[in-house]
Amino acid sequence: METVAIPEKLKKTVRGAARNLGVSENDLMTNAILFYLAAVKKNIELKSELQMWDDASATDLAAFEQSLA
Repeated sequence: METVAIPEKLKKTVRGAARNLGVSENDLMTNAILFYLAAVKKNIELKSELQMWDDASATDLAAFEQSLA
């Protein structure tokens, strides 16, 4: 397992949140990272879908302009 350095202020925040939630600091950090990675994945998928729609729109516009000529 790799160790990651966490700023002291964030450590204190995690420690307090874990205590308030009744979970271990390790579980809190693991769940936070998994949540973040899922959010990033959704963002990447959205960007990919938007690019697909943009490409399709450009293709349709080019075909429409060609039909006018």
